[in-house]
Amino acid sequence: MPDSEDPSAQHLDAGMRRILTDFESEMEPLRALRQEMAELRGKGEAAGGQVTVEVTAAGVLTGVDFGPRALRLDRQALAAAILEASGKAVEDATTRLAELMGEGMAPFIEEADRFLDGLA
Repeated sequence: MPDSEDPSAQHLDAGMRRILTDFESEMEPLRALRQEMAELRGKGEAAGGQVTVEVTAAGVLTGVDFGPRALRLDRQALAAAILEASGKAVEDATTRLAELMGEGMAPFIEEADRFLDGLA
């Protein structure tokens, strides 16, 4: 434990506080990105918009909605429409996630590139 009377210990404590503060500031965009990822939803439609499906970024089904004419479909056509809408919803979520990750990670990738360029 640093001696509070030792000036070098006080300098070290101030330096560590600054490093921790800087680290916290740099992590904030990652926390925001994680929150956006948790809230991300993909949507897909089929059967002329009569079947709508919503999924999370992980592809977990969070909602299915049927338009007024959807129940006129026979069982096989309805099942096929649900699967089609689910596939489109997963594709939408994947596209959105890739865009979000690209935007969210860009500053960190740029920093890593600068660091690696400095090593060369």
